[in-house]
Amino acid sequence: MTRMIFALPLLLAMAAAPLSLASADTKPAKHHAKRTTAHVVQQQKVACTKLGCFPVAPNCVPHTQLDWRGNPTGYDGIACR
Repeated sequence: MTRMIFALPLLLAMAAAPLSLASADTKPAKHHAKRTTAHVVQQQKVACTKLGCFPVAPNCVPHTQLDWRGNPTGYDGIACR
């Protein structure tokens, strides 16, 4: 009877041992750092008018001003959409 008392827990321990070892083999998931997407930064445009040089708004475009003969004046005009 005493052999039976010692044999039963030993049998249960041997049956449960592979289950506990299987769970110990799994590696924890690696924690990956979140990466943000790169933002494209547009370089600001500058237009030099007769009044001075100024930054141009994003919806505006600088263009070369011409005199009445079609020659460039050296100044920029600003055209907004």
